[in-house]
Amino acid sequence: MHPHQVSLTFKQDKNDIPIENNTNPNQTEEETEFLPKGTPLPVIPQNTPLFKNTIPFYKEMEKHVLEEYGPQFSLDESYPLEVKTTTYGKVNKRYKQPVHKHNTSYPQHLMLAMIHATPNQVQNIIDMRKTWCQKKYASVFGFKCIFILVRQTVQKSHKVDYFKTMNQTTKDIYFIDMPFLEEKWTTLQQKDISSFIYLYPIFDNYKYYVRFDNHVVVNIEMLCDVLNELPSEATVVGRLMEHRPIADTKQRYFDKMAQVLKKYYMFVPGHVAAFTNDLAKFFGKWSLYYQLTPTSLEDTTFGFLIYRFAMEKHMMINFVQPEKWGNGHSGQYGNFIIFHRAHNQINITEYFNRCVQDGHFVN
Repeated sequence: MHPHQVSLTFKQDKNDIPIENNTNPNQTEEETEFLPKGTPLPVIPQNTPLFKNTIPFYKEMEKHVLEEYGPQFSLDESYPLEVKTTTYGKVNKRYKQPVHKHNTSYPQHLMLAMIHATPNQVQNIIDMRKTWCQKKYASVFGFKCIFILVRQTVQKSHKVDYFKTMNQTTKDIYFIDMPFLEEKWTTLQQKDISSFIYLYPIFDNYKYYVRFDNHVVVNIEMLCDVLNELPSEATVVGRLMEHRPIADTKQRYFDKMAQVLKKYYMFVPGHVAAFTNDLAKFFGKWSLYYQLTPTSLEDTTFGFLIYRFAMEKHMMINFVQPEKWGNGHSGQYGNFIIFHRAHNQINITEYFNRCVQDGHFVN
């Protein structure tokens, strides 16, 4: 145990049921276009030395890390300035939505929904519990919702007892710690990594671990139908993105630490980001918490960590974007898997009720 790792406030029993390969037996390898399960493939190594003209930049970033994060943290400068996703991953940006079959049998531990929240978002937790996180849906579709908060942030809000009371019956709220850091915009990547460090050992037998924002609505049968037939190893699911780092300092997503890169490594936005068990286990390391990837942002961090997983495990990554995933940040209603609006939060109950009226949440 790391010296700064402490036990969770809320305990949860677990059933040690092993993960099975839940790919659709009726689909051939050619149809799925995924890599065979358990077959490590050679990955083209790209950890080349940094170009000399980047040395001043990285010296400046080392100073930035010291000032912004503290002496306990360092910057991993081994990532290439540019990589081709096809050298370590297979990309499918239009994965066909499975036709839902009545009375489908879902594995008991298909998905752990890791919903990140803060003390001022209590109503969203309440609304999610009453909508798509209801136990009757969780038991049918094989998932579990947990709500994750940073202990220090809760303590500062003087709501520790409130959340303990709130957790007495459902036992779905978990506190995690962020040693040496405060929860803020530039430390959310550490919050995410910490969530895997603390929670993977408790829930280590799920096929997929899905990070959710707390104002997202999910048509759960559509998502579970996708996850149920996807591979159980080295797979990332979400809205696939790779673009140049934003250089405008006035923009919210300006990324000071990434300016030397040609573009980000392929990543999925964290409002809904799904990872197989092996990736979730890989993310849950204190070494990754303390050694920053070359980005100041939460979502893009995992693009680098996915690449690192591929390099260390010598496994190609399946990058999957379902064709019915949803319309980004617009919150537009339709026959989509997710509904999300980044800045003006959607009405969780209203969207859920509309989905139910349109025939969703039925097996």
